[in-house]
Amino acid sequence: DPQVIGRFVDVAATPDKVIVYCAGHVVARHQRSWARHAVITDPAHRDTAATMRRALAHDRDSRREAERRHLDGHPVTLRALPDYDALFGVDFTPTPSPGNSPDGPAEEASSS
Repeated sequence: DPQVIGRFVDVAATPDKVIVYCAGHVVARHQRSWARHAVITDPAHRDTAATMRRALAHDRDSRREAERRHLDGHPVTLRALPDYDALFGVDFTPTPSPGNSPDGPAEEASSS
């Protein structure tokens, strides 16, 4: 079942059949093939996977469009975050304070 793509499954195989479980439920069952490099695909699973890919593409395209338009429909410019840092004068570069050098705390000079 393509609904379990990306999830852990348990496979039980005998000399004549293969059963695949996910979360304790049977998600695939078929006769075992001993052919080298053979892929066994249930046509219904292939169709379901194709439907899921189309739905994912549609959802991705919808979100992409939604990110570029405001709810009222006017376009919104996408900007990189460093542009806002420059606009507001924000600098996240750490500067060591006088007492915290990379070599350890500064020792006070003694005046004798």
